[in-house]
Amino acid sequence: MMKTFPFEVHNQKLAVADFIRFSDSFKDIICSHLPTAKEVIFVVPGATDEANLSPRIKDAISLAIADEARVVVDENNLLILFFTEGAIVAAVVHGMDQLILQKGSHDWLEDARITILNDFFQLKQARVDSETGLLNLSNLYFVLQRFNSTQSGGLVLIELPPKTSGSLSCYQHLQKSVKLMN
Repeated sequence: MMKTFPFEVHNQKLAVADFIRFSDSFKDIICSHLPTAKEVIFVVPGATDEANLSPRIKDAISLAIADEARVVVDENNLLILFFTEGAIVAAVVHGMDQLILQKGSHDWLEDARITILNDFFQLKQARVDSETGLLNLSNLYFVLQRFNSTQSGGLVLIELPPKTSGSLSCYQHLQKSVKLMN
C-alpha cells in the first residue's frame, strides 16, 4: 500500500529534533508573535536538563501536561506546549509584560500558539527536503548567514562517487576530494 504519491513526505510533522535544529529560528518566531517576549527556552520534560529551571516552572509544566493544557500563564512566564511525535516540548517564554499576561485572553494566546505552530511548519518545509528528509541548501545558507565572522569553525562538504563508477574512477574521485580538503 502506498503512503503518499509519488513519494513519502518527511516533513509533515514536528519532531523533538526540529526544536534543536531550528531552535534559533523557532525562538525568533515566538518572539515576533508575542509582544515583549525577551527569552525563550525549549524544554523536553524528562529528557532536557532541567537544572536551570525553577521548581515553579517545572511544576507548571507538569501540571500543564497533566491537564492537557496548551498554553499556561505562570506569574512572569508563559508556557506553550507543542505535541510532537512521541514527546512534548514546552516553550518557556520569559520577559513577557505583566499586563499582557494578566489581560491577554486565553483564546488570544491559543490563537498565537496556532499561528506560531503554523510558522514552525512553514519553516521546516522551507529548510528540509521533502523527498529525503535531509536539511537543504536553504538551511545551509541561513546557518552561514548567522555564523559570526569572529567565530572559528569549518565546513566540510563530502561528495560520494556514484555506485555505477568503476574502481579507477572512484579512486580518482577520492584523490580529487583529498586534494580539495588540503
